Amino acid sequence: MEIIGDDPTAILEVTPGNKPGNAVVGITNTAGEILWSWHLWVSDYDPNDDTNTVYKFRKYEFLDRNIGALTDAPGTPKNLGLYYQWGRKDPFPSATGVGSSSFVPIHDEDGEPTTIQKKAR
Repeated sequence: MEIIGDDPTAILEVTPGNKPGNAVVGITNTAGEILWSWHLWVSDYDPNDDTNTVYKFRKYEFLDRNIGALTDAPGTPKNLGLYYQWGRKDPFPSATGVGSSSFVPIHDEDGEPTTIQKKAR
């Protein structure tokens, strides 16, 4: 990841890897306050592959998986996707399986396991 240029016209360049996954990338000001964030989602889905199953409702087409899911293969926790809460822009990790109350581990920018920090209002 690299920041090119200066604000307010700076560009955040993210180099893709070769593994599926999800990441939230945030931009902060000099005081450390989050100004904006993006959810990056990489999966094995290829929109140009004609063998994909297409789900249609009237004139709309839908993906073959939930947002954040890493596969559409049944029976694996990787097809659960992410959890979104009304009013929040960024997602929460999914459960480790159907009916599970434990969550998929999340990692920091160095690849180290971390937890979601609670902040009192």
